Amino acid sequence: RGDQAFDVGQPKEGLKLVNKDRLVLSYVKEGARELDFCDGHSPAVTITFVCPSERREGTIPKLTAKSNCRYEIEWITEYACHRDYLESQTCSLTSEQHDITVDLQPLRQNRGPSSSYYTSDGKEYMFYLNVCGEVEVPFCSKKDAAVCQVKKAEPSQIKVAG
Repeated sequence: RGDQAFDVGQPKEGLKLVNKDRLVLSYVKEGARELDFCDGHSPAVTITFVCPSERREGTIPKLTAKSNCRYEIEWITEYACHRDYLESQTCSLTSEQHDITVDLQPLRQNRGPSSSYYTSDGKEYMFYLNVCGEVEVPFCSKKDAAVCQVKKAEPSQIKVAG
């Protein structure tokens, strides 16, 4: 207030889910000595995090109410959105909620004697990867392994990494 700061409290409880698109965090200063400019009220802040209604960037926090040292802030941010996990057996993922479609099929390596996997040459390990399919290398014998990790210094040390 002016050039002076005053304590508005600590969270009384953790972040609360109000509904599927809103989270609330409240700060309350309990047992505070009365501040003459708070009109008999203890300082408090309520921050409401809101998931955007359509796919768009969030906003900066906005002060929506302020009276008697009680502040309400609304912050539209996709961090308030329910995080859903997509699974698929076909390597195509879709989410109508977020208007997203991802098709990883073009990354699949065809079965065949040569080049049926991608490689990544790291410092200590060599990685063999086939997106949406299994790696077909003789030393990685586990069926359906999509990623194999081989230690360069010890080629017999092989791990299925995915």
